[in-house]
Parts: sequence; C-alpha cells; structure tokens
Amino acid sequence: DATAEVSLYVARAYRRRGIGCELKKRMIAHCPTLGVTTLLSMYFDHNEATLRVNEQLGFRPLGHLTEIAVVNGQKRGLVIAALRIPPLNG
Repeated sequence: DATAEVSLYVARAYRRRGIGCELKKRMIAHCPTLGVTTLLSMYFDHNEATLRVNEQLGFRPLGHLTEIAVVNGQKRGLVIAALRIPPLNG
C-alpha cells in the first residue's frame, strides 16, 4: 500500500518545456496524503531526460535490468529508481 510507480510520456512536440518535471512534482506532492512512502520510476536506460528529472527530484537508482527490451531495433535496459517520501505523521 505504501509503494507506487509513476510513468510519464510527453509527446515529442511538448518536450524540453518542464512538463514532465512539473507533473512528477505534482505526483510527489500528493504521495503523503495517499500514504505512499516510496515512489518508483522505471525508465529505459537511454532516456537521459528522465534520468535528469529523477536526479533533480531526488530519485536514487535501485536496479538496472540490462537488455530486457528492444526499442527501435536496439536492445535497451530498464532502470528502476526510487524516491523515499516521509509519511504525513513524521
């Protein structure tokens, strides 16, 4: 009950405008009221934009599943990162 996963996709025409970061910030802000104390973010290892946003927001990598998918003909891995969120009562 205390763990949730967040996935975002921003259309190419709207990238590099801070939309993904803002949406993720809003999701994080709602976590305490929902009882979520760990928020997971899973993203392909070649996705530099998500890596940057996650680092900025305090997510820390927990695991890397190498070469588990083929994206546009290339083998890609999946990074699992987590953000620990303090509960409302402390």
